Amino acid sequence: MNELQKTLNNIKKILKINHVNIKEIKQINHGFQLKLDHPQLTGHLRIYSGRKGIRIDQSQLKSIPGTEIADILKTALNLKDIPETEKNQAFGGSIIGCDESGKGDYFGPLVCAAVFVDKNLEQQWKEFSIEDSKNLSDSKNYQIGQMMLSLYKDFVEIAELWPAEYNRQYNQMKKQHLNLNHLLARLHSQAILKLADRHPPDTVIIDQFSKQSLFNLPSAGFSKTLKIIEITRAEKYMAVAAASVIARYRYLTVLDELSSCYNLTFPKGAGRKVEKFAQNFVQKHSRKKLNEVAKVHFKTTSKIDVLEFDC
Repeated sequence: MNELQKTLNNIKKILKINHVNIKEIKQINHGFQLKLDHPQLTGHLRIYSGRKGIRIDQSQLKSIPGTEIADILKTALNLKDIPETEKNQAFGGSIIGCDESGKGDYFGPLVCAAVFVDKNLEQQWKEFSIEDSKNLSDSKNYQIGQMMLSLYKDFVEIAELWPAEYNRQYNQMKKQHLNLNHLLARLHSQAILKLADRHPPDTVIIDQFSKQSLFNLPSAGFSKTLKIIEITRAEKYMAVAAASVIARYRYLTVLDELSSCYNLTFPKGAGRKVEKFAQNFVQKHSRKKLNEVAKVHFKTTSKIDVLEFDC
């Protein structure tokens, strides 16, 4: 079987896994054209064999507005090897899933969690009703996160920055003309690499947070053979959903610790309530202390009365 036919067979598997039918396969110069049939998808794709090897033209694949099937297919089609199992759609085998918490919260840390899941672990975790942390209450995230860390700590890696260190590293990034996404990618990479050293995965799935991939850079430290998939709404995969819950659990834990230190309750999120709380905090504890509990580059800081900083 030649490489072109092998690629065609792999694509057929991907399409079947994602419930996309092939209406027609037409032979064209140096390849094939596939006309696809799916209620949320329009277009077709082409496979070519040329001097530089096999090329898959996905430019004509488009999702109906409000759906994401084309994005899923485009990501899956970039994989070199398609696993035989239909587990986790086209991302079969063992997975490290990654997600973060605290990125949009003015007070508290930035936390990234990486979670390893294989077939056996997935079966064990089904009873926990794990889903995206944003769909769960704080108490539920706390309960599930605490339980998973106590029972499955070896399959989890957490990288976190408390506010003072977060602000220091953010300022360093800014001087290098980089942004928060670069800092977030660095934190994700730290967690992934440590966990992958203990449990090498077939695939890494990251909940996409940047239009431009920051994980294929040499500075990320990943092996070229490691498959890294960045996709929106990645919490549909158990490994990523578990990572989102554990990251949120750890964020809540650190926020509680900070609250205990100052004998108050820091609010979550951002907005007018948080702005007012921050202003009161500065009045009582000083601007310098704000650097130890908040992400001071947020617009929230600029909205605090400048006069309060001099107290």
